[in-house]
Amino acid sequence: MDRPDSIFTYARSRAHELTDGLDTVLASAMFLENCFERTARAIDTRTLRTAGIDASSAAKLLYAFTNIRRLVSPLARGHELAQHIRTALDADFDRAIDIIVVREHAFGLERALSRAHRLAGDIDNDLSRALDGDVGRVLGRALAMAIISEGANRIAREPYPLGSSFERACDSFRSLGQKLRENLHSVSDVIAYLELAHIDVSGVDMSQLALQEEEALSNVIWDADTVWPSGIAERVREQSQEIRPGVFRITSDPDELSGHN
Repeated sequence: MDRPDSIFTYARSRAHELTDGLDTVLASAMFLENCFERTARAIDTRTLRTAGIDASSAAKLLYAFTNIRRLVSPLARGHELAQHIRTALDADFDRAIDIIVVREHAFGLERALSRAHRLAGDIDNDLSRALDGDVGRVLGRALAMAIISEGANRIAREPYPLGSSFERACDSFRSLGQKLRENLHSVSDVIAYLELAHIDVSGVDMSQLALQEEEALSNVIWDADTVWPSGIAERVREQSQEIRPGVFRITSDPDELSGHN
């Protein structure tokens, strides 16, 4: 494997920025999860309707509260993958299989953050439609009704005011989507740098390679002596073009493959 130092220096720098950014994003998402779920426990659909919120908006609001759990999961997975990428790029490795694994982590991270970004957008839309931009007033009325109807039993046990924490959460949520977009740009940069590395596995036994993100094999060079895992060997052959007698390059571009069948 050819490993120009500049490629990995840039990739390593972006990976460090990415993990630092995801530390903040994950912490924010966990804070949001706590605030939204605590608020959802304190109020219900009947309380919201009594406070003047129609049934459809109430349902959207409560769905957004509980849906935050789905956002934390891909963020936690992305954070884990980013740490793997950072650790690997900080290490001194020379095997082709190592950079392929790092590439796989990067594609998996991109997929996880893309999912989180879509979920954040959905939740934000639900909140906006349900609350019509007046979070403080509507939540305050809903909480007031909850206190009256429940005798403040559940709310009084909360360690800090739900109203203020929820308003903070909604303010924080507006910036979460932007932070996720920035993280996605960083992931794209890491992938772009890693794809510049020339990887030649001709004659290498790759049978122990376990991939979930086969994009990680893009542009990898191999030959008839390369041993691929049985589960992907056929797809590797189908997605490769012969670049010289007996030597192949894996590509995901159908146009490149069309003239080499």
